[in-house]
Amino acid sequence: MRITDLSKKEWESDFFNRDIYNLTLEGKSPIKQQPPFPKGLICSKVAASDHGAVHQLYQMGFTLSAGELVLSRSLENVASDYTLEIVEASQDDIEELKSIVANIYLNHSRFRHPFFSQAECSCFYEEWIKNAVYGSFDDKCFVKKCGGRIAGFVSIASSGGEWAIGLIGVAEQFRGEGIGSSLIQFVLNYAKRYSANSVCVATQLSNIDAIRLYEKHGFLTKNINYWLYRDENSI
Repeated sequence: MRITDLSKKEWESDFFNRDIYNLTLEGKSPIKQQPPFPKGLICSKVAASDHGAVHQLYQMGFTLSAGELVLSRSLENVASDYTLEIVEASQDDIEELKSIVANIYLNHSRFRHPFFSQAECSCFYEEWIKNAVYGSFDDKCFVKKCGGRIAGFVSIASSGGEWAIGLIGVAEQFRGEGIGSSLIQFVLNYAKRYSANSVCVATQLSNIDAIRLYEKHGFLTKNINYWLYRDENSI
């Protein structure tokens, strides 16, 4: 096993105002001598099935932060029409979207205690949803409104044959009304209309309700990953 990448994550480092690095491992044989690590937070995402890599990271002082489940849904039997009740978000929606996402992912994110504060987590997703409206991070953001308020939203990355759901959420006062299901169905129909072959989504293993909802809409498990962190500033 060898380290094939140990590089600074420039955007995250600038955003969180601290040094954050990505580490990638390959191979099977254990690393005989641990390399010196730079000061900062070092992140590594590995397949849950790669027990050797997980063990090696633990040996090097990494701690499990989160488990990630990636699901995928073929669009072969999906209709290509979609409801106009869900529309593309505009710049005027950004502040309301930011207020919705501020606390929605705190319990289901890899940006979590003790490596990230709740404020840092909230700021990250506020930045993500803002950029999704502008067409960066993700390509588009759509909203479903009820009574002039945003009831739910979904962002998508639409390159290639497999599109991806980025962020999806429902405002607290509208939960339990089927908004999440309508957003997922919209994405499936919209992606099919624009000739995508499948839609994938990544969610935290702890987010059982979201996983069940995706499975209800025909999503199947594609892979499972672990995020492991080592914070050199705390060692």
